[in-house]
Amino acid sequence: MTGNTFSNDFPTQYYDGAYNQSNLAAVWDYDAFVLMFNPDCESIWATYYGGTDPDDGYGIFRDNDHNLFVTGRTESEDFPILNWEGAFNQSTLIGNYEDAFLLKIGSIYTGVEKNPGNSSSMHLQCRIYPNPCNSVTSIEFNVSKASFIEMDIYNSAGQNIAMLINEKLLPGIYTVDYNATDLNEGIYYCVLKDCEVISMKKFIVRK
Repeated sequence: MTGNTFSNDFPTQYYDGAYNQSNLAAVWDYDAFVLMFNPDCESIWATYYGGTDPDDGYGIFRDNDHNLFVTGRTESEDFPILNWEGAFNQSTLIGNYEDAFLLKIGSIYTGVEKNPGNSSSMHLQCRIYPNPCNSVTSIEFNVSKASFIEMDIYNSAGQNIAMLINEKLLPGIYTVDYNATDLNEGIYYCVLKDCEVISMKKFIVRK
């Protein structure tokens, strides 16, 4: 999903390389945003993108390699641009008012395969129980092929607050118990990843 926002507290989630400006780049105007959901309609990735004048995302497309392509318009002379491998880059705004932009965001992956019959479709998918929790919660996940796995816990501000796994695992079903006793009430995210897949599951802590 893409569009524009005036909010200086738009909920960004910048796991694994999201372009995150931390607060609204256009202090007096709006920025484009890019937002992704998983099949459970949970937000899994979000960011601002823009300069110090209005920027707006109009269209979005994801290719078979999970790259996102965003099109839109910008009035910002300082719109963040990259000139890799011959991209058409004029360095500054050419039109004295507004230009179109094309933005590529590489390899954003939800961990869900297109073909549900494929045995890899459950790779790194997890469930958390109990959820909501107030003390210890269990995270169960499936590894369909030998992989170097990372499991991290993030808060709703996108800060990494705990690393639970950082090692190579063989195929199988695993369970990790996480003690959430010291966490404040709120929404948290368990993020599982290997070199190909990122999977995220939301859980809630209640006291």
